[in-house]
Amino acid sequence: RRDDLPTSIQTPAQRALYNNLSRNEELSLACHDAIKYNKLADWKGDEKKEQILKGALYKVLKDIDEVERIFQIIKQQKEY
Repeated sequence: RRDDLPTSIQTPAQRALYNNLSRNEELSLACHDAIKYNKLADWKGDEKKEQILKGALYKVLKDIDEVERIFQIIKQQKEY
């Protein structure tokens, strides 16, 4: 359902972040931007590239356990 989503949450990947980050719009979009600007080509399964992405997420989330939890969700998103 789209009715209860903020207008800024537009893609399935953004929705996944939003739903898994306590429906925090600002945090979800900050994570989305961090992923978009820091992901490298073919990053999934490449440990060095994954670490770069996790570092960018850590700057937003400031919690290593939360980074690991959200990272598993991110890996499942086709958009990223």
